[in-house]
Amino acid sequence: LAGFLLYVGIEHASLVSDLQAQDEFLVAGAVAAVSVATGNISVGVLVGLALYWLFRLLGRGAAPAVSATSRAVEI
Repeated sequence: LAGFLLYVGIEHASLVSDLQAQDEFLVAGAVAAVSVATGNISVGVLVGLALYWLFRLLGRGAAPAVSATSRAVEI
């Protein structure tokens, strides 16, 4: 269990290091805060998706330069 938790922690840290824009940090922080406050990750993800699409509709969110699937194929 400790090894699995270490692996998950490292993966989450690498995902956070990929965030660049202030809006991306806001969405990630909102997901974490809502998930911890409610004890339900699904609610946090729904709030994060709503914020993401709100930023996209307002023109504040940047489109991802490279998708996860295209990056995986290039490696």
